[in-house]
Amino acid sequence: MPNVWEVLKPSERQPIWRRVSRPARADQAGRVIMGYDTDLQHALDTQRLGWRYDPVACQTGSILTPMVSPYVSCNPDDAYQDPLAQQILSGLYSNILLSWNILFPPILTNGQMEDRKNFNTRMFAQDNAGHEFNAVLSDAERTAIIEYLKTL
Repeated sequence: MPNVWEVLKPSERQPIWRRVSRPARADQAGRVIMGYDTDLQHALDTQRLGWRYDPVACQTGSILTPMVSPYVSCNPDDAYQDPLAQQILSGLYSNILLSWNILFPPILTNGQMEDRKNFNTRMFAQDNAGHEFNAVLSDAERTAIIEYLKTL
């Protein structure tokens, strides 16, 4: 979870999101991959107590674009449903059939490296379900908890 508010309110958890990146210098624009923005003035969300992020729209493969990045792959009709490709990969990874990627990682392009900044909760081992016991809290109670945590 990028922030405490979404930990406390499961209905607002985004299926795919991307943390805000550090802006590149003018002479580096388009040539380098920037990391996450850690500047507390811009990147920290003090209302929700966590990092600012941008929701990312999911995509599905089609005849014209059969290869969709796994970092944005999901069903647009139901963003919380696991895509078939992820179900297959989950089965393969859980049985250690694809462990060769650890020893021989694939070469990544700049675009693929940027895609890795997306956090897709439908991917294997990135689920955001968590506990649902806090769904009964009101927004005022959640705000009170966050305000208390800020004092620690």
